Amino acid sequence: MRPATLIILLGASVLLAQGCAGTSKATRKDPQTVFNGFDVNRDGRLSQNEFLSQIRDRKIGLKLFNQLDANGDGYISSDEAAAQGSVMQQAGKLSQPRPPQ
Repeated sequence: MRPATLIILLGASVLLAQGCAGTSKATRKDPQTVFNGFDVNRDGRLSQNEFLSQIRDRKIGLKLFNQLDANGDGYISSDEAAAQGSVMQQAGKLSQPRPPQ
C-alpha cells in the first residue's frame, strides 16, 4: 500500500471515530441542561407534577423523582439534580418532546 493512501485511510478513520463519538455525546445532555428543560415555570426547582409531565412512563418517572428528591421536600433542586447527575440524564433520555409554543 502506498504511504499516501495509508495516510488518507488513517485520517478518514480518525474523522469517522470522532463523528461517532460526537454523536453519542450530543445525545447525552448534561444534568443541568436536562433540569433546565424540565423546569417549565423557571422557578429553579421541579415539582413532582412538573417533572412527571416531561417523562413518558409515569411509573419510572415516580421512581426517578424519588431518587432525585434527596431531602424529601417534594421538589428537585438544581443541586439535587447535579448530585444525582446520572439519574437526571436518565430522566432526560425518557423525556417526551415539548409541544411547540
